[in-house]
Amino acid sequence: MEIIVGTYEELLLAYNLVDSDKGFTLQQSFTNHNHTGCIKCLNVSKNDILVSGSTDETIQLINLKSRKETGSLMEHSGTVTSLNSFDDYLISSSEDGSICIWDVKSWQCLKTLKKHKSAVFDVAIHPSGKLAISCGKDNTLRTWDLTNGKCAFVINTTAASLKWNETGKHYIAITGNKIDTYEMETGKKTTTELSYPICSSLFISETELLVGGEGGHLEIIDLISGEKRLSIDSQMKRVKCLTCSLVQEGPNNPWIIAGSSDGMIKIFRLDKEGSTWSSSLVAKHDTKFRLTCIAIRETGPVSCESDDSTE
Repeated sequence: MEIIVGTYEELLLAYNLVDSDKGFTLQQSFTNHNHTGCIKCLNVSKNDILVSGSTDETIQLINLKSRKETGSLMEHSGTVTSLNSFDDYLISSSEDGSICIWDVKSWQCLKTLKKHKSAVFDVAIHPSGKLAISCGKDNTLRTWDLTNGKCAFVINTTAASLKWNETGKHYIAITGNKIDTYEMETGKKTTTELSYPICSSLFISETELLVGGEGGHLEIIDLISGEKRLSIDSQMKRVKCLTCSLVQEGPNNPWIIAGSSDGMIKIFRLDKEGSTWSSSLVAKHDTKFRLTCIAIRETGPVSCESDDSTE
């Protein structure tokens, strides 16, 4: 597993997770300073291209196999706010109010969606790849038919973050400390309020959401009942970003990778028995930089030696 983080200080940092006599450790694999602004979002495409978006209004591309920079995408005229991939496509959003659909083979912009009246905060793609939702500063949530690039319908919301669950039956819209969960078929909305501002989130089951927030809060919330399934003592300042690996042990034992604004990367192993979750710390590393976003490149189960190859 290779973990890549973006920083407020314009750097991209990458680390390999290595198993040794001392336990799991993170060993730095590369550093890149191609951006000239804070890095806001990351994505790893299926052809192992690292895609990064920044306040410098560019999207930079790095081939993770060769470690070479392969180009820049400069369609946006504002901060790049989100990057999401599905099959052979990448969807980017920007503070300029636009959403771009890219072909990851040619890196051509196939279509630009312009319905938001101001900055787009986030975009989430339905698991089918046929539908997307977006939210923005204009206080709207827009549903997009990706087969024709048209906006299907609009609802009012002040949400700044969006997520689909793995089946696409539910999606969430997060505003501050509030999570609105929508049922796709009926439109029914369930609201969960927490005691702290939410900075990051990640579905770990059909209705269970891992939430990271201010003060180092890291909790699993059941979105239907509103119950807390697990509270993890992260000892972080602010859980700014989250991602997950299922390669090691499968869906009942996901490995969660959390990044904090105080520079820490921590990996937790989650265990589920029935409806009960528990956690254990696998590894931690202080990057010394302020982390803003995170992505992983799955390279198979962690071996007992560092993998310094480029394949």
